[in-house]
Amino acid sequence: MISVILAAPDLSDESGLVAAAALHDLVISRRSLDAADLLAAAAADTTMAVAVSAGVPRLSGDLIGRIIADERIVVGIAATDENEQRLRAWNVPNIIRHRGDPVETIAAIARIVSGRSHPSAFASATRVGLDPAGRHPGPPAAAPQEAARSSMLVAVWGPTGAPGRTTTALSVAGALADQGYAVCIVDADTYAPSLVAHVGVSADASGLVVACRQADNGTLNPRTLVAATRLLSDRLSILGGLVRSERWPDLREAALRTVWAVAREAFDVVVVDIGSCIEQEGAIAHLAGSPLLASRRNAAAVTALEAADHVLVTARPSTLGLTRLLNELPAVNSVNDVAGLTLVLTGAGGLMAPTSISNRMIHQLGLTPEIVRLPRDPERLERAIRDGVTPYEAASRRERRMLRALAKGFAPAPAGLRT
Repeated sequence: MISVILAAPDLSDESGLVAAAALHDLVISRRSLDAADLLAAAAADTTMAVAVSAGVPRLSGDLIGRIIADERIVVGIAATDENEQRLRAWNVPNIIRHRGDPVETIAAIARIVSGRSHPSAFASATRVGLDPAGRHPGPPAAAPQEAARSSMLVAVWGPTGAPGRTTTALSVAGALADQGYAVCIVDADTYAPSLVAHVGVSADASGLVVACRQADNGTLNPRTLVAATRLLSDRLSILGGLVRSERWPDLREAALRTVWAVAREAFDVVVVDIGSCIEQEGAIAHLAGSPLLASRRNAAAVTALEAADHVLVTARPSTLGLTRLLNELPAVNSVNDVAGLTLVLTGAGGLMAPTSISNRMIHQLGLTPEIVRLPRDPERLERAIRDGVTPYEAASRRERRMLRALAKGFAPAPAGLRT
C-alpha cells in the first residue's frame, strides 16, 4: 500500500476519492483542508506522495515549489480548464483531469505514484520532466520556441562592500538597450536595494514583489510582467526591488524561479542586480529533515545565479577588494559553474591594481574569466543619480565604448531582438 496526502477539499466528491483509494492499493494517510495543513503534513514525512487540487484555500506556487523540492511525487487534480492552467503555472509535474469519476481519478493517481503511468496508458495524465521513478528532477527544460528567442539572463554580483554592482548593472543594461535589445533590469538585492533610487523612479510599490505574487497565484505571464515594470527608455525597463529590505519574505523561491523564466519570454536580456550574500541558508529542523519551512533571504540571489547564462562579477581593484573577491567568488562558482564569467574591476583610473595581482588572484581560484577594467568618475556618477539618469546615459564617449564592448561579449544573437 502506498501512502498519499490528499488535499482536495474543493471537490464535491472528495470523500469518494478516499473511499476508492483502497481499490488501487493506496492509503490516504492525511486529508488536508487548507494550505497550512498540507504544509505541515508534507513536512512531517518527506517521502509521502501528495495529490492536490488547485482550489485548496491559500495554496500558492511557492508552497507547491517547496513540496516539489523535497523530490516527492506530486499529482495535481484539475476539475476545470482554469484549475489545470493554474496547476501548470505552478509547475506541478503531474496533472490529471478529474471528470466526476472518483474511481477513474484515483486509478490515474495510483498509476503515477507507483511509477506505472505512461502517456499512452492514460491520456488525461500529463507528465512533465519526470525521471523514471515519476519524480520531478528540477525546472522544466525550455521549450524549443523559447530557445529560438536567444534570450539571456545576466546576474551581476560582487563581494561584500560597495564594489559597484548596481552601477555596473545599470551601465550594462543601458549599453544593451542602446544596441537595440529589449532589456529589463531587476533589483533582486534583499539587503540593500537601491536600483530605483539610482534612476529616480517612484518606489511606492515593488514590481518584483508584484510579479512574485502573480507567480504565486498562477497569473504571471509576459504581459502581466511587463505591466509590473517601469519604462526608463524605449528599450530599457526596470523591475523595482523591495521598498524596505525587511520585506524580503515576499520574494519566495518558487515564485522567483517563475519570474526569471517569464522574464526571458518578455525580454531579450534580463539583467539582475543581486546582493553579495549567496550562502545557502539552513532549514528549520524536522524529524524527516524537510526544508519546507526554511527561511531563505538569499533565495533571490541564489535563484538568479542558478538561472544565469552569464555572471558579471564586480570588484574594487584594491587590496581589500581583491581579498574579499578571492574569499567569496568560489561560492558563486558553486551555485553555477557553467555560466560565462566576466570579472569587472571598477574604480577611478588611479586606483587600478596592477594586472599581475588580478591575474594571480584568479589563477589561485582555478578560473579563467575575462577581466575588464572600467574606470569610474565619482562626480559624474553622483550627478547621474541627482539627475535621475542611468550611468550609461551620463557616461563619457570612452566609457560608452568600453561598456558596449563589454556587453557585446555576452549579448544574445541579433535574431532574438524584439520589435
